[in-house]
Amino acid sequence: MSSLRAIVEALRFCNTSVNIDDLHPIVRFLVASRICVIFMTIYAVSIGGLAALINGVFDIVTFSIIMILFILLHMADNLLNDLSDYGKRIDVEGYPRLQYAPHPVIHGILSVKTIKIYVVATLMASIIYAVYLGVVRTPLIPILALIGGFVMLGYSGIALDLKRSGLGELGVFIVWGLVMAGGTYTALTGAPPVREALVYMPYGLTVSLVLIGKHLDKYEMDVLKGVYTLPVRLGYGRTLLLARYISIAAPILAAIGISLYTGSPLSIFALSSLPMSYVVYKSYVSGMPSKRPEGWRIWPLWFAAWSYLSLDAVGRYTVLTLISVVTPYPYNFIAALLVILMLYSDIRKAREYISKYLS
Repeated sequence: MSSLRAIVEALRFCNTSVNIDDLHPIVRFLVASRICVIFMTIYAVSIGGLAALINGVFDIVTFSIIMILFILLHMADNLLNDLSDYGKRIDVEGYPRLQYAPHPVIHGILSVKTIKIYVVATLMASIIYAVYLGVVRTPLIPILALIGGFVMLGYSGIALDLKRSGLGELGVFIVWGLVMAGGTYTALTGAPPVREALVYMPYGLTVSLVLIGKHLDKYEMDVLKGVYTLPVRLGYGRTLLLARYISIAAPILAAIGISLYTGSPLSIFALSSLPMSYVVYKSYVSGMPSKRPEGWRIWPLWFAAWSYLSLDAVGRYTVLTLISVVTPYPYNFIAALLVILMLYSDIRKAREYISKYLS
């Protein structure tokens, strides 16, 4: 039961109240690799798969393998970034990364050797499958894989330091949009993901917003350490303004994009993410509190946590909207009912969040 509790808590808060030493090694690995952000990848791959299904092409085996590989790569990316920041003495006592979730190396969960073996093995498996798809489907797949690998290694400061060049936010937009969603579509159809950008670009913006929020949360420490993320380069005030625009624009662009892509009036369902997006907008207007609010589990993260609400809402409703479009009448009413129930729940949660934290 302790392992199940740890996984549930780690999915919600990125940390757990269970003693990490008492957990099964696999559970320890999942907590250390920050499975709290796993849905970020699940939504992206699902969007690409549904775009292919709308075009009448789908292969459950290929889709499943892609989903598994991207999830494993996402966890590898998290571990590699932690390992890189640990080696560069960025992740040290007092830095936000060590406060909101256990650090795989510093807290003794995983050894440096274990992380390197996992990262190399995951990258090799992905390369092999990308080459295979390049041969049997389209040469575009290895090209997209190279782009994704370049960003993954670059964000961790290998070869080109994207994060400290202020390009990390652009990098995740490309990876979770073009590479993951677009790459899944291409792997299934063999066609370039050009028009599909209408569907995956708005979601990619929300992934960038999460990283913008995370870097805002660490703004003062990053300035002191010379980590020149996008917020550090733009300035705190300008970044807050940019984040407000993205939080409101993403749901609207998602609805417009799905409408242009499918021509279906059901694309209006994508606007159901607006209540949560407004909460996120409100958080960037209200600003970060001076001390940890009561019951807040992932302090000192603040903007990143709210931004993830936007990502989750846009991701959920984009996927549900695409499902409703591709599902034949009258069964698409099930998806419509699910949207209505989720929207009702989200409106209640939005009111609660604003009342408790943002009023």
